[in-house]
Amino acid sequence: MVAPLVAMATLRYWATRPATLMLWMDLVFTAAMATQLLAPTTSASGGAVMLSLKMLATGLFIPWPRRHQMIASAVTVLLYLTTLGISGRLDDAELHQVVGPILAAMLSTAGCANADRLRRQGWTLAAYGVAR
Repeated sequence: MVAPLVAMATLRYWATRPATLMLWMDLVFTAAMATQLLAPTTSASGGAVMLSLKMLATGLFIPWPRRHQMIASAVTVLLYLTTLGISGRLDDAELHQVVGPILAAMLSTAGCANADRLRRQGWTLAAYGVAR
């Protein structure tokens, strides 16, 4: 809940670097989502799916550089595995609960590169009427 307010409050400062601002807000949002795994009522599978979908959505729908997506995905997987370890569920985690977010991180990075290329081709087509 705080991340959008902080983004709006610092928008003037970050106006020249919107992708960096989005990366910081994504990291704050990811930390908030990952800490929910510390609650004993949250399932590890639900956390894995939630964070995997977040990584895939940012890779496809946020227009930022691939490097930013790689950082966001790496931090997401690291936070997920850390919170699983702290909560004591990493030893009992099934294969899909560990491999799923790692695969989502790799696919989101590849998807980010392809989405950026297609987005640029769309802008060129809209501006000039021909794809370059």
